Amino acid sequence: MRQGLALGIALLVALAGCGEAGDERPERRAAAPVADDPTRGLRARPTAVEPDVGLPAETEVQVEVPRDPEEHLARAPEGTIPDPPPTDAEVRAALKQIEGVPGRKARLNPDGTATAPEGAPEVVKQMIAAANSIARTPYLWGGGHGRLYDRGYDCSGSLSFAFIHAGLLDKPIAHGWRLMGRAGKGRWVTVYTNSGHVWMEVAGLRYDTSAIRLAGSRWTDRSRSTASFRSRHLPGL
Repeated sequence: MRQGLALGIALLVALAGCGEAGDERPERRAAAPVADDPTRGLRARPTAVEPDVGLPAETEVQVEVPRDPEEHLARAPEGTIPDPPPTDAEVRAALKQIEGVPGRKARLNPDGTATAPEGAPEVVKQMIAAANSIARTPYLWGGGHGRLYDRGYDCSGSLSFAFIHAGLLDKPIAHGWRLMGRAGKGRWVTVYTNSGHVWMEVAGLRYDTSAIRLAGSRWTDRSRSTASFRSRHLPGL
C-alpha cells in the first residue's frame, strides 16, 4: 500500500512539473508571453516592401503615448489650412511616383513637401514620399498609434508612419526610438530622441512636428539644437 502511494505521489509530482522551466515543447514556447520590449517590431535591416505594410486603417489599439513637451510648437500658423489625412490609395500612389533631384540633399518644395535626391536608396525615397503624405496634417497627441491612417499625428506617430511605409517598422511605436539601431548619425536618416520628443533628419532635411509652426509642414530646412537628444540610425542608412 505504501509503495503504491509513493508511486502515485511521484507520478503527480512529475505531471505537475510539465510546462515549467524544463518543458521544451515548441508549442509551449510559442504560447509564452512576450516581454514588453519597446523595440519589438523594429526591423534590424532596411528592406523595401509593399506600401500597404502596417496596420489597416480601421484597426484600433490602445498605446501609452507620453505627452510631448513640444506639442505647443506644432500649431500651424494662422491662416494655414492643414491637409486631411491620406488614404491608403493616396499613399500607394505617392510611393509609385517617387521623383529625385540632383545631389545628395533632398529639396524642400514650396508646398511643404520634400523631393528625395536621385541617388538616395529606394527605402529613403519611400520614407520621404510617405512623410510627404502627412507632412501638413494636424498635430494630434496619440495620433498615428491607434490607427495608421489617422486624423492627425504626434511626433512618434509621424515617424512611425514614414518608417512603416518604407518597410522599416511593422507597427507604430512610442517609446522604442532611443534603442533602435545604432548610436550616432546615419548617412541618410538620423533619428533624434529624448524622453518626450522624437524627430528625424532625412537626406539633409528636418522632419519634425515642432516645425509645423514655421510654415504648416513637418518638413523644414531650418536646423535646431540637438543638445538634449540622442542620435540613432539603422545600419546601412
